[in-house]
Amino acid sequence: MTVSEATHEGAAVRHIREFCERCDRLTRRQYHEIILATPAGSQFEEHRYELKWLLRTAEALRTVASDPEFPNPSLRQRLDAAAWKMEETWQLLYNPPSPEETEQLEKLIGQTFPDEPRA
Repeated sequence: MTVSEATHEGAAVRHIREFCERCDRLTRRQYHEIILATPAGSQFEEHRYELKWLLRTAEALRTVASDPEFPNPSLRQRLDAAAWKMEETWQLLYNPPSPEETEQLEKLIGQTFPDEPRA
């Protein structure tokens, strides 16, 4: 491996690590500021904007990490997990199920767990 190749691989690994750390920071912050609290409209919009860009960035970084020559498979898995968390957060906060979907889910849960109390 040439010095140039090592430099580029190192930069890719560093960028992906930093991205995963940023996703972790957002997850902690959103728990306190969005989920536990009642966020102001501007705070909610800032979160939405940041999450949208993290999702876009995740896709670009996944392209890099999916290369067969990517030097760190465990980091690729960490990136996939971080992207999955961001995708799930988006669905939960910004694309919740419709009332009809909610009703269908409630019926399914009731059929699957008939003896469990529900809120």
